[in-house]
Order: sequence, then structure tokens, then C-alpha cells
Amino acid sequence: MSMKVLLALLLVCLWSAGAKAQTWSNAPAGLTTVTDCPFSNALCPGWQNVYNTQAYASFPNAPLSPSSVFDTYLAANSTTGNGQWALPFQSAREVFLGTWWRQNADFEGFAPFANKLLFVMNDGGDANFLNWIQYGGKNTPGTLTWVFQAKDGSNNCHVAGYSSPGCSNPAGGPGTGNLLPNVSSAGTVAAGSGWHKLELYIKASTTTTSQDGIFRLWVDGVKTTDYVNLNISTNGINRVEINHTWDGTSALNCSNRDCSKAWHHYWDHLIVAASFSGGGTTPPPPPPPSVNPGTVGDLSATAVNTTRASVQFTAVSDGTGNPAKYDIRSGRDVMSWGAAQSVSQGTCTVPFAPGVMSQMVTCNIDGLTPGYTYKIQMVAFRGTMGLDAVYGSLSNVATVTMQAETPPPNPPTPPSPPPGISAPSNLSLLAADTYRITKGSDIWELRGASAPFVLYKNGVCGACDVVGYSLIFSQELNTIGLEFQPGKHQYIDTQLNEWVVISGTILGLTGASVTGSFTYAGTIPAGFNVYWSASPGGTKVRLPLYTGVWDRGFHDPQHSVGCYEVRGYDGTGIEGPSTPEVCTASGPGSSRDIGQITPRKVIDFAGAVWELQGASAPYVMYKDGVCECTLAGYSLRYKTGVVEMEYLPGKWVRRDATLNEWVITEP
Repeated sequence: MSMKVLLALLLVCLWSAGAKAQTWSNAPAGLTTVTDCPFSNALCPGWQNVYNTQAYASFPNAPLSPSSVFDTYLAANSTTGNGQWALPFQSAREVFLGTWWRQNADFEGFAPFANKLLFVMNDGGDANFLNWIQYGGKNTPGTLTWVFQAKDGSNNCHVAGYSSPGCSNPAGGPGTGNLLPNVSSAGTVAAGSGWHKLELYIKASTTTTSQDGIFRLWVDGVKTTDYVNLNISTNGINRVEINHTWDGTSALNCSNRDCSKAWHHYWDHLIVAASFSGGGTTPPPPPPPSVNPGTVGDLSATAVNTTRASVQFTAVSDGTGNPAKYDIRSGRDVMSWGAAQSVSQGTCTVPFAPGVMSQMVTCNIDGLTPGYTYKIQMVAFRGTMGLDAVYGSLSNVATVTMQAETPPPNPPTPPSPPPGISAPSNLSLLAADTYRITKGSDIWELRGASAPFVLYKNGVCGACDVVGYSLIFSQELNTIGLEFQPGKHQYIDTQLNEWVVISGTILGLTGASVTGSFTYAGTIPAGFNVYWSASPGGTKVRLPLYTGVWDRGFHDPQHSVGCYEVRGYDGTGIEGPSTPEVCTASGPGSSRDIGQITPRKVIDFAGAVWELQGASAPYVMYKDGVCECTLAGYSLRYKTGVVEMEYLPGKWVRRDATLNEWVITEP
């Protein structure tokens, strides 16, 4: 080899000279290039494409390598990202990484949770990453911080600027924590604010306790973070990943984010350089081939019934000689891995770990829609999803068409109601397995040949987590009820528009009982007391709340005849005047309107009187005149069979009727 050729090679590999050293001005001299990738519509040699997916966008004004840039994204209406990309290399003690990065303006973000950008890690060891965290909440600027996920027993609780709950509670894991910026605030950037140059440098510490590791971060050429006393990457660094761990977590559901918006990270060029344990500037030999988990090639699926599919495949190794775990996904009509949902119902629920190799495995996917065709695909992995998982290649795609629901030729008539109850005119039995109720413009159906049933609204399974035994419609309360345990009901509250749980039999539809309805003037009282006597003008006895008192109605399953009054109460516990006495002798299931009452606010629950006493906040809770002095808060309310006390703005303590204990709920 001539001296000219040798000199040219040195100029390419060494960082002490040339255009790269000028572009990445904070790169230490003497490091060896591992990758120098412009992302020109392709990944560079050495990169692993875990899911065999990649996307590129055009930015003619990209700062370093226009116009093609790497696009990693979470599509609208999806809970999974478009891939994971890894660069393995020989274990190094020092690593420099440089890239140009930007986000789209619609990037809402997890707040205040992790928005992971890049992992600089040890495969099988730690899983440390660069994080963009929004301390101000969603749609606010985020701060670039370094997050430790150490598995070598090290921690950095000695470092000012290291934040970990495990420092005060070792059981919480002191090796996991945030390293906060300690030089400048240049690392706080907003989504959609354009391109930002990121440069980071890591030097591994000698041991888990030597406190001689280094981490530095520059944003747009300005140093934001500089620590020289860390315990970091003691096992070395041998892997860089572009991985945001968008893997179907519930935090990505549309209830937790604006699903009309896609989230994009764009990458214009990425360069990694390292100092290897052997020293010198000659590039090290390539790393041994990575042993990824095996690939399933015989995936098949069959329909068991209208909503369940059986999946079969031969189990494979995780690449280390152990049984693999699996991410199994399904999509209606088409399979797009990034947009498909991981299985969350049935025995195939992800992560699926059958614990065997080279054997035929069977599991079930539940909750599918009758009559529809589904595409199913899977991938084997080892490790923990969203943390350090190593994946194999995607399997073949299996297709299954679910059995259709077939109504009988002569639908039976609805069952007759108990004596004294008129069946709602809008209740119909469409088939042996479908009850239908129309309410306003909505059609509610309870489907299923046998319990547990599933509730549909306008043909959509809008309450698939609500299953039970019977569907009940209350004309008096204008509610739809679904019995999901014997003696327990859920119903749609027409004011709150949410599912709530009540106890007891609803509205006398079974057994000997009396139902009633009433109206009230002004604002809704805190609650209602119902009084009963056996005959007109007799001494009234207050019925316990568990018999069922609701917004504008009550149900008394203890009596079939009698005379009733209702009184409201206010926040001080003082009852208002009674409604006119109304008596019924019409037998089981009778229902009467007993007039108007005035507001009141006291809570009678499970045979006890609950009061919140005090002239101003914080108040104190009393039960039958005895102080529950550990409970203090701001307000008391009655909500469909439970007692609730607000003890922090937006938080509630409620009395659970089944568990008979105080539990914390969201409003």
C-alpha cells in the first residue's frame, strides 16, 4: 500500500482533521468512525432494521445532507411506531454521537413521561437513553436529559443533578434516574422549532463505584450538560438505537392523546465514533454476527367462534438458546405492522411467553368482530419490550375470517315483565342472542348466546369492557342498565354520560318491590332520603340507602306495598320538606310519581349517615357522628351509590360499597 493511500485512509477514519471535525466541533480527537450515515433514502452498512421498515422525508434545506432525511413516526390513530433501528459494534469505552434532529409541530408528546430519542447502551447490560421531557405538560417545550437504566448495580446518588426515587428508597432502584442539565438551558426546545444539532460524549467509568465517568451534551453547539464524576456504562458501550418504544402502551390510546395528529422525529445524518479497549486509531474488526431471535414461518389461524381466533405456530429460540417471547398483532382486512394493535385479549395477550422451543404452540385472540377478516403477524424477541428488547424478523401473515352472527328465522318474543311492570315499548328481542333498546337517537344492543354478554352502541362495541347477564331499561330514570354480576348493575348516567355501578335490583323488575320517581326544584341536592310506612299517616321509617336512591327515582326491594315520602338535604345535613305522601297497594313492581322536593345535602350510605363538618376547608368527615379524622378535604358529594370526598383538587376519596373501604378515584 502506497503512502498516499494510507494517508487517505487515516484522513477518513480519524476525527482530528477534515470536514467532519469542523461539522462536529465537540468531537474528541483520535476516535474511530463506526458509522457516518447521511440517510440518503437508505440505512448505512452495519445498521439492523429490526422490523424491516423504514421511511424517509424530503427536506431540501436539511442542514447537512439534503434532501433525504430519516423519518421515524407514530402515525395518526396508531399506538405503535414505524420501527426500531440498531447499530451494534465492538465494546467501546468512549463514544461520541452527532446528529441533526427535529420534530413536527404536531408532536404532542408524553407529559411528564419519557419521549425517548436515542439509546447509547450495552446490549445485555444498561439501557441508557437521551430523553426529551416536557415538564410543563403536553404541547409544551421539552428538555433534553440523559436517563440511566443501569443493570450493573451502579448508581449516581452522589451526584448533584441526578434525580432518582431510588436514592431515598433503594427498593425503587437507584440505578434508574434522570441526569439534569447543569450548564445552560439551551437544551429546552419546542416541537416544530426547526433543526437542532445534537452532540453527546460518554466515557465509561472504570468500575461501578469509581465515579470517573463522563457525560456531556451540546445542543446547537452550546453545552447544556457536563458531568465528570459519574458511574456510567461500566460494562462498555456496544450499541446505538433509534428507538422511541412506541409499542402499543395504553398511554398511546386516543383517550390519552390527540389521535388525529401524527408524531414525527426527523434525522439528517448521524455519526458515531468510538475509542475501543485495544487503543489506537485502526478500525477494529467487525463485531461477530448478531444472533437475533428466530423467525416464525408457519403461523396460521382459525376461527373458533364469532369473536375468538385460534393461533398456531412452531416456537423458536430467543437467540441465546432459550425460549423466545412474542409480540402478536392483528389488523382488520390488512396487515401494516406499525399500525396494527398488539393482542390484549385472550391467551395470546402480549408479551406472549409459552416457554418452549421447537414445539407447536396454540393460543387464542379474543374480542374480534363477527364476520370480519383479520390479518395476524408476530415477531419473536428477548428482553423487555420498551426497554432492551432484541427482535427477530417478522413472521408470515396468517388470515382468518370470523364466523358471522346468524339470527334464527323466527326471533322469540321478549320475556314478559313481572306483574305490575309495563315492558318498555322500545325493548325488542331481535334474536336468541341479541336484546335491543332504543334511547333517543342511540341503539343499544346486548349480544351473545350465553353469559357473559357484550354491550354495543349503534353497532360499535363501545363498552367492550362491560360484560354481564342482562340488559335493563328504566323508564322512570331514563337510563340503560346492564347487570354484570348477580345483584350488581352498571348503567349510563344521562347527566354524567359515564358508566357507574349501583347495587341491588333495578326498579322492581324482579321480586316484590316498589319503585318511585320524583322531581326537585333548584340545584341538585347532595342526596335524598326515602321514608316508608305501612299505612297512610303512619310513622315513617327512613329506608337505608342501599335499597337504591338515584337522581330522580328510588327502588325499595323490601316492600311490595306502603306509603312513601322523599326529602332532600343540603350540605349541612339539614333535610328539606317532604314530598306529599304517596301510597301504593298495587303489588310488586308498582311505580308512582310522588311529587317535588327542595334541595338538600347529606349522605346516607350503607345504613350510616356521612357528614362533612366545618365552617371552611379543610373539613372533617363524620360517620354516624364519629369523626373519621384521618380524612380531610374540600367537599362532599353523592354519586350513584358511593360517598365521595374531594381531598385534593381533582382527586376523590370514595367509599366502596363492595370492599367497604376508602379508595382513591379520579373525578
